[in-house]
Amino acid sequence: PKLLHFKRAHAPLLISAMGILSAAQFALALAATASVHGACAFDIADHKITSLMAASYTPMKNDGMELDLDRIPAYAAFLAKLNITNVMPAGTNGESLSMTVPERKQLAKAWAQAGPANGLRVYMHIGSESLLEAMDLAKHAASIEGISGIVCMTPLYFKPSVQTLHDFLAKVAGAAPEL
Repeated sequence: PKLLHFKRAHAPLLISAMGILSAAQFALALAATASVHGACAFDIADHKITSLMAASYTPMKNDGMELDLDRIPAYAAFLAKLNITNVMPAGTNGESLSMTVPERKQLAKAWAQAGPANGLRVYMHIGSESLLEAMDLAKHAASIEGISGIVCMTPLYFKPSVQTLHDFLAKVAGAAPEL
């Protein structure tokens, strides 16, 4: 996936176009989003993720029916020992698609505590098929100390137009102006 960055306050917002648009098309949509929603441009060199990022799995128990949040501190320590400095919970491993919003919020809180305590920057995946859920998760992530940024996967099923993608991401970004 192509990742582009813009800054609203002090932390980067990462947005994935999932390869649907060319980088140039997505950059134009992102620039329009930034200007409409008051995002300030920033030097990408200062915020570029240049070290390893792990798309972490979500530990489960009870045959996958319940989050096992007690494992996250040890998992964060393990990743840090491997010189990984950035982590993306609920991301490209696909668990987010089968988790409830309350579970995803619990996961964000657990990583926000365990990640920074182990020197990890946490980029929470907040994407959803539902715009309202993605906005809620973005707002929640922005309210938690220890979250460095958010990653938003766009809806998967229907291929959006450039305008639809822009509108979706603009609303999600607007829900988390701190990020």
